[in-house]
Amino acid sequence: MDDEAKSIDSHDAFCTDKIFHSKDDLVAWARQIGKSLGYVIIIISSQPRNGGRKARLRLGCERGGTYRLPKNIDNMDKLTHTKTGTKKIGCPFMLQGVKLEKDDEWLIKVVCGSHNHRPIEQFEGHSFVGRLNKEEDTLLFDMTKNMIKPRNILMAIKDKNSRNATTMKTIYNVRHKHRIVEKAGRSQIQQLMKRLNECGYIEWHRSNDMTNSWSVLMFSLCEDDYARNLSSISNDFKSYPKVLKYVEDIWLTPYKDRFVAAWTDKLMHFGNLTTNRAESAHAKLKRWLGSSQGDFDSSWKTIHSLIELQHIQIKASFEQSLNVVEHSFTPALFRELRGLVSRKALNMILIESKRANDVGIDTTLCGCVIRRTHGLPCAHEIAEFLRDFHPISLSTVHPHWLKLNLKKVQLSNDPFVVTIDDEISTIWSRFNTSDEAEKLALKRKLRELGNPTTTFLTPPLEKCKTKGRRSLKELYSTRRDPSYFEIGETSILKCETEFIGKSLSDKKGDKIPSRRSNRAMQFLDHFPLYIKPYVLGIFDVKADGHCGFRAIAALLGFGENYWKRVREDLIEELCNHRLYYVKFYGSPEYVAQLLEALSCSTVPAPYKNWMILPDMGHLVASRYNVVLVHISTQQCLTYLPLRTNPPLKSQHKIIVIGFVNNNHFVHVLLDQAAPIPPIVPNWKFSRLECAAGWYTPYLDRLRDFNALLQRHPNLSGEIINLDDS
Repeated sequence: MDDEAKSIDSHDAFCTDKIFHSKDDLVAWARQIGKSLGYVIIIISSQPRNGGRKARLRLGCERGGTYRLPKNIDNMDKLTHTKTGTKKIGCPFMLQGVKLEKDDEWLIKVVCGSHNHRPIEQFEGHSFVGRLNKEEDTLLFDMTKNMIKPRNILMAIKDKNSRNATTMKTIYNVRHKHRIVEKAGRSQIQQLMKRLNECGYIEWHRSNDMTNSWSVLMFSLCEDDYARNLSSISNDFKSYPKVLKYVEDIWLTPYKDRFVAAWTDKLMHFGNLTTNRAESAHAKLKRWLGSSQGDFDSSWKTIHSLIELQHIQIKASFEQSLNVVEHSFTPALFRELRGLVSRKALNMILIESKRANDVGIDTTLCGCVIRRTHGLPCAHEIAEFLRDFHPISLSTVHPHWLKLNLKKVQLSNDPFVVTIDDEISTIWSRFNTSDEAEKLALKRKLRELGNPTTTFLTPPLEKCKTKGRRSLKELYSTRRDPSYFEIGETSILKCETEFIGKSLSDKKGDKIPSRRSNRAMQFLDHFPLYIKPYVLGIFDVKADGHCGFRAIAALLGFGENYWKRVREDLIEELCNHRLYYVKFYGSPEYVAQLLEALSCSTVPAPYKNWMILPDMGHLVASRYNVVLVHISTQQCLTYLPLRTNPPLKSQHKIIVIGFVNNNHFVHVLLDQAAPIPPIVPNWKFSRLECAAGWYTPYLDRLRDFNALLQRHPNLSGEIINLDDS
């Protein structure tokens, strides 16, 4: 954990004078703010009114405090559930709610606003956030009674609430809870016998002892063991010579090096021993599809749901590895690995550590299998660490086990650049030598490659029978004809966009502090005169060349120390939509200049890497789906997203930055009804059609700003005619 993550201050986000009308409202508000910052807020204690003492409530981070053993256990080694762990790392964050004398009103105070750990990237896998509310619990119970599969229940819950962080484990746990209530204290066998007796069934059971010879053969540690185990199988199945010949000739002789441990343990495979990866994926997909009679659209929805569920499970496993420390890994030997290495890898290292006492530093006795196959420290390496009283070094673990997120991996510092210059040259050559019909066909294919929504691929024609009398019954054939390309003009293009970034909604009803520091008052003098009455607060950030990105990070709720994240997000925005921004900015060279300006992690940042407005303003608005307002004496402008549909008005988020001293950015709080500056002119001509509705909710505030300019004729600046926008 680096120094930047050791202490993250969220004091300002929770500092408010708002009066809450109930304890539940206070808790809900605190949890909402915490979740927006990447932290889970829980109730630590609740004290009722006692004599003259007011009722109080303490809230804290889910990772606060330390783990306490059960009362009947005095030693960690006596824990029966060895796979359990704890999230608690002593996070000092603390809020206190105090009940007022009037009605059921509450105030909240920040006791400690600092966290000693990073914010959460994915909430999947966090049990508290993943709890079902009453409505979702009722829905699960009703769907379970109607024999709906757990995976379909989970997808139904997530369709109703896209922010739901429930995982399959929660679904199974709640279903189990309902079954326990239904059984009313009876065991599974008692419940089964009760049902069988009620329905008049006769019960018996049968069991067969199965041989384990094949598994023993597959896990042979060396070639001598393999020969011995193969001889044992031949003796056990000597009455089936044809079967033995088939197994040896078709599988063992040509392919034993691909699945027998004596050969596979010589290669690094990270535990991936599947010989045909597609088979299990196909089997799971067929279980989800259920029927082969669906069309393309319904099949896509099912496949997409399957992939979404897999992503949820992967994210949950990542969060478990990052935040939950199993009790087995509390010894000092694992100190450098906790929270950084996958739990699966830690469990394998734990098994090797138990062998270390018997193996010692003898490499021959160790065998070093796990080092060769998984890239993890083996028994003799761990024995050396134990002998020197050192924890296992993180450098002994292969980077494969350190990848605990879904972010893209840069394979090298100087990656191979893929170009299509030769292919484009070939296409140009063919295009120039073709007739008009061939040119049109080439143009259509290139357009389809650039924009897949214009594809000419169509569903196959419905199969029709040409013999006999026409059937009066509906045809249920599952046979599909091959798809084909239809030559025709492209239909009207439809803009398909995705909602980018987190949903950042205004917290209505919060009272904004009216006090301003002396430094903030100095900054106020750098704003236009007509803006000053609407400024409610100015907050400074560190002046190190990254101040513009720090201000954006603070306004988005990340905290100003997350300026690197803002730079990375804007780089990702440019790269993911490079062709669009090349057209928007006019040239690929300028896009490359922006990428170079954004690519900076040094402190202080050189002048060439400072925030550039107005060009980077478009990136901020489009990346985070927010309205960005820029205020300074040189220019006052508003930036709207370029590519996305506007959300509901209640979900709009306005962030305001100010430019002062001609060299520094600050973040600003404006009155909720304050006029806002004109929209950047090129937004109107370059935005996608789907983004046209962004300016409508701000029409009155834009006109108010124009009215302010008209009342101050001495101020320079063009008055924008909103009727033309």
